[in-house]
Amino acid sequence: AWAMASFRRQPSLALLLLCAGRIGIGSIGSGGSGITAVFGLDLEIDDETAADDRLYLAASPPTDFCAARFEAECKTAKGDWEKVSMPTAAETEAMLADALSWAACNGLLMRIAIPALQSMPQTLPHSTAPPLYTHAPFALTPADFPEGELRRAADLAPKFNRLVEAVAADLPWLERTLRDTVASDAFTRKLLKLCATASAEGPTQRACFAILRSDYMLHDPYNVAESEREAATAAMAAPEMVADARGGGSTEDVSSGGGDGGSGGSGAASAPPARLLQVELNTIASSFASLSSRVSAMHATLAQRHDAMRRMLWHHRQQPKRLKIDEALPPNTALSSLATAIARAHAAYGCKEAAVVFVVQPDERNVNDQQLLRHEIFESHGVDVLFRTLAQIDQEGKLEGPKRKLLLDGKEISVVYFRAGYTPDDYPTSRQWNARLMIERSHAISCPSLSVHLAGTKKVQQELARPGELERFVSAGDAAELRQVFAGLWSLSGPERAEDDAPEHERDAAAAMSAARSSPDGFVMKPQREGGGNNLFGQDLAKALSDMSRSQRSAYILMQRIFPRASPALLVRNGEIHRGEAVSELGVYSTFLRTHSGRVVLDQVAGHLVRTKLLGVNEGGVAAGFAMLNSPLASLKGRKKQG
Repeated sequence: AWAMASFRRQPSLALLLLCAGRIGIGSIGSGGSGITAVFGLDLEIDDETAADDRLYLAASPPTDFCAARFEAECKTAKGDWEKVSMPTAAETEAMLADALSWAACNGLLMRIAIPALQSMPQTLPHSTAPPLYTHAPFALTPADFPEGELRRAADLAPKFNRLVEAVAADLPWLERTLRDTVASDAFTRKLLKLCATASAEGPTQRACFAILRSDYMLHDPYNVAESEREAATAAMAAPEMVADARGGGSTEDVSSGGGDGGSGGSGAASAPPARLLQVELNTIASSFASLSSRVSAMHATLAQRHDAMRRMLWHHRQQPKRLKIDEALPPNTALSSLATAIARAHAAYGCKEAAVVFVVQPDERNVNDQQLLRHEIFESHGVDVLFRTLAQIDQEGKLEGPKRKLLLDGKEISVVYFRAGYTPDDYPTSRQWNARLMIERSHAISCPSLSVHLAGTKKVQQELARPGELERFVSAGDAAELRQVFAGLWSLSGPERAEDDAPEHERDAAAAMSAARSSPDGFVMKPQREGGGNNLFGQDLAKALSDMSRSQRSAYILMQRIFPRASPALLVRNGEIHRGEAVSELGVYSTFLRTHSGRVVLDQVAGHLVRTKLLGVNEGGVAAGFAMLNSPLASLKGRKKQG
C-alpha cells in the first residue's frame, strides 16, 4: 500500500522503477529480484516477456521506408511535384524545432562573438571570458548532387593525395612556379623562405602527413537563374575566349564532360549534364570536419522523424518503392576519419607518452569543431591533445637533442596539426614566424609541412592546369582523370600585351587579361589566400586588372567562374529561417600518411562537407559568415529509371 501510494504521488519514479525492474538497470539488478531486494516488491516477469521488452527497447530508428504514401501524394500533385516535395510552413516549423534541439544536444555549435567583451581591456587571458554559444549556421534540408558526381569526387581523393605529396617533394619546382608570385606577395615569400631554410638544414622527420579537402561546385551554366544567364554564357566561353585572344589554338571545353548529373530545369535538350569542377584544393586547416559530420547525422535524424524530409529524399531518388535513408544521405565519416589519421600519425612518431598539439587562432569562434575532434582522438585512441597558438608555442617550445624533438613546457610533441597559420593575420609579429620555423625544423610530424602548405597555393593550382604539368607528378591515367575536374585557369604574371614570339606563359597571361576585361562576369581573380572574402568578381575584377601593375597582378591567378544550378533552400542562422534560391559547394576530405620508412599507411577519402549560400553571394566561407553548413543528397534525378 505504501509503495502504490508513493507511485501515485510520483508517477515519474514509478516509471523509472518499473523500467528498472523489467530491464535490469545498473545495480538494482535484473528482473523482479532486484526490485524485491531494494523495495520489498515482487514483480514477476517471465523470461520471454523480458526478452521481448529488451528487443523492443533496443530497436534503432528505422532507415528503410515504404514509399506508397509518397506515390499517392505524387499523383495528387499532378505534375507539380517539385513544389510538393519541399516542406510546408507547418512542416518547416516542426523540423526547425527538432533541428535546433538536436544541434544543442549534439555539439553543432559555434562560439558567439560578443563585441562588448572584445572591446573591454583584457586583464585576464581570453579563455576566462564566458563561453557563450549558438548553433552553427546550417541548412534545414540537404543539397542535391548527382550520385555519380559524388562517387567521382570520392574516387579522386587518393589521386589528389598522391599529387600533393609529389609536388611537395619537388622544392625546385615549387620555387620556379612561385617565383613571380613571391615577388609581390610577402606572405608566400616568407613561407617559401622558411621552407628553403628548413630543407637546407636537413629534416630529422621524413614522414609526410596531410589532411586535404578538395572543394567543388556543380557546374551547370545551362540551368542558372535568368539574372545570371549572361554571366554564365561568358563563363562557358571563357576557355575559347582566351584561346582566341592568343590567336587560335585549342583548349579543353570544361563546360562539357561526363558524369550522370541531370540538367533539370529548363535548359536546352542538347545541354551537357552538370558536373563537378574544382574550386580549390585546401592543404592546411581544412576545417568543419566535425561539424559537417554532425550536420549529416542531424539530417538523417530529421529524415527518420519527418515525412516532409523523406518525401524530398524520395523525389530525388527517382521515387523508388522503398526509400533507404543511408543511400539518399551518404554517411559522413569525416570526424572519425580525421581522428584516426591523427592517431595513426602519432603512432608512426613512436612515442606513446607524447601529445598532439593543435595550432589554433586566439579568439577562435569555431572552437567546437576543434574540440569535437580533440575528444574523438582521446576517447577512441587514447591520445592527449593540447591547444596552443603560435605565440604560445614560441614562448613554451624548444628543440631538444640531435633529433630536434619538439617540447612544449617539457612535454614531447608527436604531431602538430595546423588549424591556423594560413593567413598573414596569423603572423602579426616575429614570434609567430619563429614558432612556424621551430615546428618545421623539429622531429614532430607536421600537418601540413611548409612544402605541403605551399602545394595548395592558387598559383600551383593554376600551373598544374597547364598542358603536361600534371604528368610530371602522376601517371598519365591519373592526370587525365584529375584534369576532368579542372576549370579554366590562367596566369596573370605576364605583360598586358605579348608578342607572338614571347614565352608561352606571357602569351597566356595577356590572352586571359584581354578576355577578362571584355567579359569580367565570366571570371574570378584569386590571391594566394584561404578563409574566404579575398576573391574579386565582376567590375571589381575589371578595375583591378586596369589599376594593378604587372607585379601586383602576379600575386593573383585568373579562373573561369563556375555557375552551379540554384535550388530552393531553407537556411537557418540564429534560430531563424531564411528561404530562397541557393547554391552549394561540396568539399571532400582525404588523409595521407607516409611514414619515415617510406611506407604509405594511409591514403583514402575521409568524409565530406557541403556549404550552401543564397544566390548572389560570391564568397563561400562559413566562418567568414557567407554560407551555411549542409550535407549532400545523392540524387538520381536525370538518370533513366531502371525497370
